[in-house]
Amino acid sequence: VLALYPNAKSFVKLARHVVSDAAEQANNQLLANGLKNAHVSVVGNTVVLEGSVTDEHEAKKAELIIEPVRKLVASL
Repeated sequence: VLALYPNAKSFVKLARHVVSDAAEQANNQLLANGLKNAHVSVVGNTVVLEGSVTDEHEAKKAELIIEPVRKLVASL
């Protein structure tokens, strides 16, 4: 909505545990998709993806998995 209406204001505030839960779910998805050496954490308003992957395909997969967390943090 904010992209369509840049003058609109969002007054929604998420509890910090929601972001932590989302990061935990992203980590579970990384593991479920075979990315055992990748880990996501949230530091303030920054999503940090750390670790290693074997190739560009795995890197893209990791980025797709954490994108919802990144958007959630950006909305804070």
